[in-house]
Amino acid sequence: MDDAGKIVREARVASEPEARRGARLLQDEEWGTGASPERIEEALRADQAHTIKGVLIVHNETATGVTSDVAAIRRAIDAAAHPAMLYVDGVSSIASIDFRMDGWGVDLAVTGSQKGLMLPAGLGSSAMARFATAARARSVTGGQYPPLSRSPLGHCPDLGNGSRRPR
Repeated sequence: MDDAGKIVREARVASEPEARRGARLLQDEEWGTGASPERIEEALRADQAHTIKGVLIVHNETATGVTSDVAAIRRAIDAAAHPAMLYVDGVSSIASIDFRMDGWGVDLAVTGSQKGLMLPAGLGSSAMARFATAARARSVTGGQYPPLSRSPLGHCPDLGNGSRRPR
């Protein structure tokens, strides 16, 4: 199964260890296809308690070359009237194919140096919309990595609109 069609369900649960990691549910797609906006919208509409905190998709899956329609995924999230954030793995797409963080309503995008940027491996970078930055500040979950707010490179001044109105 390729990674192009995964939806990640970040549900907060009562126990401390689970709250730190977050529960995850993967939604697999047919081999050779991208993330399904219809299935994502259906899952979000069914989530009346809003336990799904984010939808993570792989924009372009390296091995198969399958590209997910990020704008359609955003439209599905909005059509479901769900507050889930849109996270995009853009490791093989950013700087290689069309990617529009603000235009497609992406809340968080991550990439690496070794593929689209064609630089030596080892550098990871991310971009966060204002809405995601505010959510990060409210987050109580821990993890194995320090929060971006503690990193000297983890803060960038507001460089544009890049925000989505919360629901």
